[in-house]
Amino acid sequence: MKKQILKRIISFIVIISIIISINANVNASDTKKVLNAVEKSSETKQLENAQGTISKKIVDIDENNGEVTIELSVTNGQKTEEIVKKVDKKTEIFLIIDESGSMNSKIKNETITRRDVVRSASKTLVNDILNNHENVKIGIIKFESQVKMTSELSNDIDKLNKAIDTYNGGGRTNLYDALVLANNSFSKDKDTNKLVVILTDGLPNEPYGSKDENGNTISVGVLTKQELIKVEKSGTAIISMMTEVNKSYESYVERVFGTPDKPTVGKYYYIADSEISNIIKNNIYVDISESIEKLNHEMTNVQAVDYFPEDIMNNFTLSCVDNPNIGTVSDSIDTNTKTITWNIGTIKDEETATLKYKLKLKDMNNEQLLNKVVSTNEKVVLTYKDKEEKDYSVVLESSPKIQLVEKVDESNKPTILPKTGENLSNNSNNNNIYMYILVASLGIVFYIRLNSALKKNK
Repeated sequence: MKKQILKRIISFIVIISIIISINANVNASDTKKVLNAVEKSSETKQLENAQGTISKKIVDIDENNGEVTIELSVTNGQKTEEIVKKVDKKTEIFLIIDESGSMNSKIKNETITRRDVVRSASKTLVNDILNNHENVKIGIIKFESQVKMTSELSNDIDKLNKAIDTYNGGGRTNLYDALVLANNSFSKDKDTNKLVVILTDGLPNEPYGSKDENGNTISVGVLTKQELIKVEKSGTAIISMMTEVNKSYESYVERVFGTPDKPTVGKYYYIADSEISNIIKNNIYVDISESIEKLNHEMTNVQAVDYFPEDIMNNFTLSCVDNPNIGTVSDSIDTNTKTITWNIGTIKDEETATLKYKLKLKDMNNEQLLNKVVSTNEKVVLTYKDKEEKDYSVVLESSPKIQLVEKVDESNKPTILPKTGENLSNNSNNNNIYMYILVASLGIVFYIRLNSALKKNK
């Protein structure tokens, strides 16, 4: 009798174990492994000299296939006025001042001549430029029938003021040779900012008898216009001011200089005599200042080296999504250094360099990675030079993070219609409740029979 009781106990334990195992297997079949983004982005780190930022973020993730797309960004430029600092480019300026006979004409309702007003305003212009900007030199060229440089490039205000007051010509208007002299007198430094400022009151009418490349006679107006275009193409900016001329000459002047709305080159002011002083002191000063001032944000020799941790090296493959928008990147991870190298080169003012690459998990059933938070990279080391050729190095140590986890696979579950008001999401919990009721019922039945058997045995 005792043996029969023991057999019943063993049978009950086996049945319960089978039921629990079946339920566990059913639940297990309802799960799958997916790749989640735990932290979608790194910190946005300021570069060492507050020149810009570097950051990394997850821009796309395919959780079922274990693929994550990472974007590394280096931005050159600032968003806050407190950080922006304007500095002066190395600049050379030639003032080309008309000294022809028409400059002796008096301004209407005034006792002073055009020459007097132009000279006075030019001295104010020189003074304001050199007092408010560094790395600037100015030269003075006077022209009439003859052309004369009264001051080479200099930052000596007194010397330049004397050069402005020097030389009373009175002849014709030989702007062409003045442009040639100015363009040939700039330094040969390619990085130097170059400007020509023309202050004149009349149509070019010298030199006569010029010929083109084919030996044909060419008009002074066409010759001067060609030289204006040539000077600009050489990299020199041009600002021109023409005071009012005789109505009969306006169309001729327009053929050379164009109009203020559609100038032949650069910026062109066609004005009344009464506006001379204001245009030179204010408008032209602002034009020159805008050309001189430059945000010191150009970055050169930029390189980003991305270091990967062991978990990424051992369990993921890397591929670039697209070529970076600036520079070139390694074809694959260097297994010795565990890095990829992005040679960016130069990032201009307020420009952003971006690189996208994809990490793909080799094995979605990797038990060693299950529930482990993995950094997508160990660090990024950014090196670059600023405009002054100073070297900088910045390390981005934070990183987007991912995790392989188990997730209930809703797609594999049979469709069970819920009762009115019942939520489908409760089906799994309901199945577990049914299993517990079944086990409890079997336990009660087994207890009753076992108790009855024990009584009979007595």
